[in-house]
Amino acid sequence: MKKYIWIIGAVLIVIAILAVVMATRPPQLDLDTEEESVPAFGEEIESKDTAENEDTEEKNEKDFRFTVSPANAYLGKELYSSALNSEKMSEDKIMHLPIFKMENVGELAAFQNAFGNSLSEGSARDGFPAFGTVTKKYDAAFFGKNTLFIVYVTPDSGSYRYGVKNVLSDGPNLTVAAEQTNNPTAVTMDLVGWLISVEMPKNATADKKEFDATLTRPKR
Repeated sequence: MKKYIWIIGAVLIVIAILAVVMATRPPQLDLDTEEESVPAFGEEIESKDTAENEDTEEKNEKDFRFTVSPANAYLGKELYSSALNSEKMSEDKIMHLPIFKMENVGELAAFQNAFGNSLSEGSARDGFPAFGTVTKKYDAAFFGKNTLFIVYVTPDSGSYRYGVKNVLSDGPNLTVAAEQTNNPTAVTMDLVGWLISVEMPKNATADKKEFDATLTRPKR
């Protein structure tokens, strides 16, 4: 009788041990589940968004020329409200500059009458030609093959200098990307604006519907 009790006790102990092992065993992985692909070290990962948007990537236009002219400080609102990108003037993430487009002599004359004559300093400054001098070359022959954009750099210290880093084309959109080209440690306390005249072939602008101008500055 004692022998049977011992056997039954041994069986119960084995069952208890198996129960503990099964309870603490890690769950089995489902080998039929699709595994996530892990790239090797240094392998580039193509973003789905990038792949889908390849056709709308910004194009860096190469065929443009620009001239920078000193200008008076414009503190009114009409210049900004009349710009092609007037709705973007209030955005604070990117600094937008008012931009205007001219396709013929008449449109340039209209800009001159509205703003150019009051903005232009009338004389060169530190080697930068006067706006009135620059616009003399924009005649009917020029507009027969080219489009003119005029960008106004909002007033700041006269110590800063500006240029055009590139012109970006994205579908029907075209953006003149201006930049501050110097970063002096000491600046004058005057207020000076700048007019940037940007020339582009008509065939590069014919299909554009939306225009913008932005400004990037180095950290001060």
